[in-house]
Amino acid sequence: MGRAIFGETRNHEQKWRLHQVLIVCQTLLWLWLFVGFVTVDAQERPRVVRTSPENGAMSVDPATNELRVTFDQPMVTSGYSFVGGGPTFPEVVGRPQWISNTTIVLPIRLKPDHAYWLSINSDRYQNFRGTNGLPAVPYPISFRTAPSGTVDSLSQELNRESLKQLRSAIEDRYSHRDLRGVDWDARFAEFESRLIDAKTRAQFATLAGQLLEIARDIHIWLKVGDETFASFRRSISPNVDLDLIKKTVSGFRSVNDVVATGRFQDGPAYLMIGTW
Repeated sequence: MGRAIFGETRNHEQKWRLHQVLIVCQTLLWLWLFVGFVTVDAQERPRVVRTSPENGAMSVDPATNELRVTFDQPMVTSGYSFVGGGPTFPEVVGRPQWISNTTIVLPIRLKPDHAYWLSINSDRYQNFRGTNGLPAVPYPISFRTAPSGTVDSLSQELNRESLKQLRSAIEDRYSHRDLRGVDWDARFAEFESRLIDAKTRAQFATLAGQLLEIARDIHIWLKVGDETFASFRRSISPNVDLDLIKKTVSGFRSVNDVVATGRFQDGPAYLMIGTW
């Protein structure tokens, strides 16, 4: 009897091990299929391959009258999402036109010596879609126009001193310096020559912002006079209908670029803080 029970136990163990093997194999198969589908999906999403003005350009001709965007695959030409707003969004002077199934042109008007930012699609707005139905990967674009007339040119000596101060601020006073494992020596070396050759304060600030972008920290920015230069922008969409607020709140007015006030008709005051 002992042998029979032992033999039966071994038989059950073998069956259980076989069952475990089948479960593992089935799990691996589903995982392989899932990863395969995810990989295919990521590869098929349209991507921006070229823009004019280029992302990061710092001396764009203010006379430029169009923004041109080219994708890596045929697109649905009945929709688009140029995302952004406020003073950093180019003034639009006409309807976007698809000149091919991969390239769209947006008529714009630019100001001299001005920073611009917008995004092609975002997490919320995704009307740029390929003919396969998939939304294009969000692509932020920032550039700056060249100044018009005479602008005081920075000296390389002054730029070297400014670069030294920027490096000191990151090394000695930035509490999240090591958070993302950034090789700051390599990062500063990559931008050093361009920062030293910067011709204007705005150009230096734009380059410095690009240098610091790798920290992915929205709390780092630079100011030149009254103008702010962000180092990193998250792809976000407003969660407020400003036109509706203006209709609903009596006496709605902007105090500055961030704060607006007003009063509801039944008495309560309204305070809007657009950002921190």
